[in-house]
Amino acid sequence: PTLKETPQGRWVEGLGERLFFEPQGIPVPLRSTKGVFLVYGLGYPPYLIQVLRNLPPSALSVVVVEPSWELLLHTLAKSSVYQALPRGCRISFLVDQDRALLDEAFAHNVVPLGIFPLGDAELVVHRGLDETRSDHQLFDAIKKEILYRLTMLGNSPEDTLLGVRHGALNTPRILASPTLESLKPRFEGKPFVCVATGPSLEKNVEQLVGMEDRCVIVACDTVLLTLLRRGIRPHVVTSIERPLGTYRAFIPGVLREFPEAASRILLVCQSVSHPLMAGRWPGPCVVVGKAESPADRWLVGKILGGTVMISGMSVAHMGLSLAVALGASSLALIGQDLAFSEEGQSHVGGALSQEIMAQDQAEHRILVPGALGGQVQTHGIWLSFLQLFERLLESLGGALAV
Repeated sequence: PTLKETPQGRWVEGLGERLFFEPQGIPVPLRSTKGVFLVYGLGYPPYLIQVLRNLPPSALSVVVVEPSWELLLHTLAKSSVYQALPRGCRISFLVDQDRALLDEAFAHNVVPLGIFPLGDAELVVHRGLDETRSDHQLFDAIKKEILYRLTMLGNSPEDTLLGVRHGALNTPRILASPTLESLKPRFEGKPFVCVATGPSLEKNVEQLVGMEDRCVIVACDTVLLTLLRRGIRPHVVTSIERPLGTYRAFIPGVLREFPEAASRILLVCQSVSHPLMAGRWPGPCVVVGKAESPADRWLVGKILGGTVMISGMSVAHMGLSLAVALGASSLALIGQDLAFSEEGQSHVGGALSQEIMAQDQAEHRILVPGALGGQVQTHGIWLSFLQLFERLLESLGGALAV
């Protein structure tokens, strides 16, 4: 590389595609009390060494984000970054947003500490490199990964603790539940149809009438009553939410109108679901743990020896994961609009969530390209749901045709 020194810093050329300016001074607060540091941009070798030497003793983990192999290899060849770290501090380098690399870096640097310190990490940005790069896909991928892992813990710490309480109360049901593996021979090799509550369900839901012997129908809890009233009895219903309100909106109405039909439907619900959910269900029931939740992996998986499965953020995500776990040959998602209809409806008529969504989210809509052309209105939560579907399909979709 060619260096040109100036009173304000140095110009570096020959490392990477573009020359960049490295200003003097290291933007690390010596008195920071943070435990995790995200370093974006390696710069010229002395830069990273100075960053690491200026870290406070409280530093436990450093994630270096550098999409340029040239910069990374030059730095590692010219300096010993490990000797500059505070005692006991871990370090990992990310140069690509490949899923396996992200998971490896997080497993080494984040999992031992927990995700909350990373969500509150100190960001150290190399200003010169940041100004020369128009593409920040790698850093954006890391932010999405942090958000995903935080979201999987629950809406809040209180939400997580409520889930732990429900898991303890659901212990008898968890112990009595058959494993998904034991149910697999009954479903394996069959096409699955997962039904959600999107407004487009009005267009094609009647095609499910009489299809019970040709495919496995998995319903979200919020759409079950709508299906039963139309003469469609699904084989499975999924439920994921913690609040008592979910039970009140779902179970009593089904038991009042269709007790016999419900007795022939398999309920797959989360250990975090309100205990009345599984407790009052008249048919077969499997209570599973959420694989994304450390609390569930510990309580349901290790302590109780129950089933844990990837469950995502919604009952529709659960349906996708369940189809893979039960050996589906193919999967159709219907009513999974993740968008408002042209008339502004969030859910199919009669769905339990329609009124809540209309009141709570009408003023927070986002205009995005529609899957079938044109533009549609969606919501930030649904956009997260879509991103999680893509993530699940990336990791699970190879097992079936979607």
